[in-house]
Amino acid sequence: MVDSAPENGAPLIRPAVVVANSEVSKKPKPRMNKFTFASAILASLTSMLLGYDIGVMSGAIIFIKEDMKISDVQIEILVGVLSLYCLIGSIIAGKIADLIDRQYTIALANVIIFVGSLLIGFSTNYAFLMFGRFVTGFFCFFSGISHLIP
Repeated sequence: MVDSAPENGAPLIRPAVVVANSEVSKKPKPRMNKFTFASAILASLTSMLLGYDIGVMSGAIIFIKEDMKISDVQIEILVGVLSLYCLIGSIIAGKIADLIDRQYTIALANVIIFVGSLLIGFSTNYAFLMFGRFVTGFFCFFSGISHLIP
């Protein structure tokens, strides 16, 4: 606190009250919930997997075109449809996360993303590849957004 001194008008500074360490109440450490921590890791990995999927598809599309003998229009649809699938997933994500707990939603969606990645990897024709992209794109965005919805 600062008061004015009566003699010369200079401010008088009082020393602050020192509190002993034993008097300060210590907050208990919050307990780490393992399931919540695992859900946060899975949600982070989901966002990373979406970016990884986009990057891998940009390099693999040349070989997919040669192996499956598909046209340029089919390639454009295959690459660009992921945004549409993510839009559908984001519209439905809030309602489904309200029906079941968000943590379980994220865990379930990550399992489905894994299945979608297997579908893409083992696809033998264009329709099977598009179905794998649908499963992966829809649920990848779904699990990434479901932890953000209040």
